[in-house]
Amino acid sequence: MKERGELIHPAISVIMPVYNAERHLNDAVCSILTQTFQDFELLIIDDGSTEQSLPILYSFKDPRIQILTNETNRGTYPTRNRGLQLAKGKYIAVMDADDIALPDRLLTQYNYMEKHTDVCVIGAGTMFWPYSDMQPNADSIRAVLLLNNCFIHSSLFIRKELMTSLGGYDERFTYAADYDLVCRIALKGKLEILQQPFVQYRWHDQQISICKKEEQQYFAEQIRNAYRKAFIRQYLLPDMYEPAPFMLSHSRMNLVIALFIYARFLNSCFYSKLAETYLDNVISELSSQKSTGFKRRINRLRLWLPISFG
Repeated sequence: MKERGELIHPAISVIMPVYNAERHLNDAVCSILTQTFQDFELLIIDDGSTEQSLPILYSFKDPRIQILTNETNRGTYPTRNRGLQLAKGKYIAVMDADDIALPDRLLTQYNYMEKHTDVCVIGAGTMFWPYSDMQPNADSIRAVLLLNNCFIHSSLFIRKELMTSLGGYDERFTYAADYDLVCRIALKGKLEILQQPFVQYRWHDQQISICKKEEQQYFAEQIRNAYRKAFIRQYLLPDMYEPAPFMLSHSRMNLVIALFIYARFLNSCFYSKLAETYLDNVISELSSQKSTGFKRRINRLRLWLPISFG
């Protein structure tokens, strides 16, 4: 292991895993070093690169940089967890070796988190926001996460104490652990999406969302279902019947139930109407199947909802 440079108590720890990133690495590192906010450490962990990433990294002479190496390729989330264990900052700024941080990224995020002490994590949203009439606030973010990850990972800015208490990334979700992380944070506290961009997100054919698309979707589906079940347990009101296990095991049903429960919890007509729309889709889907068992499930779902929401 090689290390260089060390700050005693930086405000921010920027964690950047690197694997065969020579094409874009210089731009990514320079975008952090030229930030308007300067009180940070940049932990760069090379994850067993086989090309010229390390020579590029060693060309930088900034004392805020610490360069570490994995002897073998461990993967992005184990590498990020290694950085988390070494981080000394109050906040963790996620950074990818193929993206570019905009100049005021760290300053904007740091000031916001210092002012809003109840917020656990902030980031920039993806271009996909499924409901045009729903504003991206803490309540709506929790709901959107029932469907998909609505954060750009490399824009996340997280309180280190919370991230450490959660154990960092769950490495079992090899290609989607960032989705799992924000879901677990959503069950603990507030997440927010700021409207201004923080990073220039680079699309290329080597990124996980393209070259590992099927595997990522597989893990994302596991995360969605686990989050929906935990969400239902968290927001179920005392006067509501606990859903039957089969309802929770069916991915469409658990979404409907989660939205109905959230509608009751927030006393929101919007989420109630949204849940009804998804319920119509579930009933249409299951009605098209000839199985008696599926028809029985539809009837039981219909019975449960009026008792809980009528």
